[in-house]
Amino acid sequence: DHLENIGLFTFSVLPAVLVLEAIFAGWKNCSIFRILFDRNESTVMDMALFVADHVFILSVLKKLMTFGITLAAGAGVNALISEAVGFDISLAALPIVPQILVAFILYTFFDYWTHRADHTSLFWPLHRFHHSATDFCALTTMRQHPGSFTSIFLIGFPMMVLGVPATTLVAVGLMVGTIGFLIHSNLDTDWGWFGRWVIQSPRHHRMHHSYDYEGREGHYAMMPIWDRLFGTYLAPDGGYITIGVSEPYRQGLWFWRDMLRDYFDFWKGLPVWVVRTAFAIVSPWLRRI
Repeated sequence: DHLENIGLFTFSVLPAVLVLEAIFAGWKNCSIFRILFDRNESTVMDMALFVADHVFILSVLKKLMTFGITLAAGAGVNALISEAVGFDISLAALPIVPQILVAFILYTFFDYWTHRADHTSLFWPLHRFHHSATDFCALTTMRQHPGSFTSIFLIGFPMMVLGVPATTLVAVGLMVGTIGFLIHSNLDTDWGWFGRWVIQSPRHHRMHHSYDYEGREGHYAMMPIWDRLFGTYLAPDGGYITIGVSEPYRQGLWFWRDMLRDYFDFWKGLPVWVVRTAFAIVSPWLRRI
């Protein structure tokens, strides 16, 4: 299945996005031109991560860094709930088109909260790896830390609990991947009402990646409706937006050391987060005493 998905992405979805970007963003602004003729270190890093993912290196690292956590329990929970309520709660009973549509909406809802969790102090050391890009390229969507596991619990697990069929998950994955390529491209557009309400636009996502992002967090969702409902929608800024993070990254082919640094930064921060959370929970009781 993974090999088939690689084929779909590499030989159909990605080329289509690259061609659209070249048409609407202009030849010298598109990812193809930057990859072939105007590479900077940020683009080289995106290319290297794309290759590493497609030759399974990142898949192996993800299994190692997340300790082999699987989603088998999700299907078990779905079976228990279905047995308790007396009917199958799976989406499989729906016709395929509504099934994919409902699954996509559910995915974006869970992804919204996953993304917000990634921007908390606990998980930021892993997520900032993605935000370390200093220049957008369609391949920037592949710049994901293999040690990040929030999506396993906040997207994968609930999707399996709800009984989303595997074939539907593949279709949703292709939709999500296509959106990822588009919003990390150099298309300078907000897509009008469509980008404000239906699917996040490249301009909104560039704002999410802006260098001075702290203090005005927003645009976490692939579907802007979730940002609007939960108060994290921001109107796009005018003009060019510089992207990146203040943490130094080597870019280029030397991202492995930074990847390991971010991973260990997360584990170093975990005990501090646990203590602070525990204190926040018990402090009201201590005040009463």
